[in-house]
Amino acid sequence: MTLEADRVDVERGGLTLVRAASLAVEPGECVAMIGPNGAGKSTLLHALSGAQTPARGVCRLDGRPLAEYAPAELARRRAVLPQAPALGFPLNVADVVALGRSPHAGFSDRGEDRRVIQAVLAEADIAHLSERTYPSLSGGERQRVHLARVLAQVWTARCGDSSARYLMLDEPTNNLDIAHQQRMIATAASFAQYGNGVLAVLHDPNLAAQYADRLVVLADGTVRANGPPDEVLTSSLMADIFGVTALCRTHPRTGRPFVLPA
Repeated sequence: MTLEADRVDVERGGLTLVRAASLAVEPGECVAMIGPNGAGKSTLLHALSGAQTPARGVCRLDGRPLAEYAPAELARRRAVLPQAPALGFPLNVADVVALGRSPHAGFSDRGEDRRVIQAVLAEADIAHLSERTYPSLSGGERQRVHLARVLAQVWTARCGDSSARYLMLDEPTNNLDIAHQQRMIATAASFAQYGNGVLAVLHDPNLAAQYADRLVVLADGTVRANGPPDEVLTSSLMADIFGVTALCRTHPRTGRPFVLPA
């Protein structure tokens, strides 16, 4: 039950944005993709979600090419939080979150949908906002609403369904204060602990290393490193990939690596 890209090339506008990229996300695993701007991180995530068709190679879920899934079937197995989700209707927060249950029409009843919505509102720390209208929210609050919405889309894996679900987050901490950045990624990592997979594109290597089981580093459209955070985050990698001089140390309390600009 793996979500994988197998030697994928992605082209757009005559340019190859991702080259021969291979990446797998296993159930129970939280994977963070890091790399400089323009490295191809979002493009590879979109290919793995099924939104972008590779020019070469194939993306699979459970060994089956994504192109073979019906849209609603795929939507019940993976949910994507884009960089800048847009919504122009004055719905209240609970109704926005309920949109995530759309692919489950005919597969769940209203009672289950209500239980899921209440659970994800609490998980995203927005239960107190449930009656507020979406346009009245701050940027950070809107981002948490959309986290709850995509969680609602794949929450059935937490309710006894044996099939792994996949949560895909594209720079999810935009517009969030430091506390909610931590809460956002901790919530995603918790989702993985229930036998699901998480793939998150992040800019902050320290935030990625704090929560991810594995780091994937992209540069110039290619996968340059893939492994546990304490093996991937090195001073030489920070210099080669990001062009910065940094010290890589181990946090005395968590045992996780962290990067300190030198």
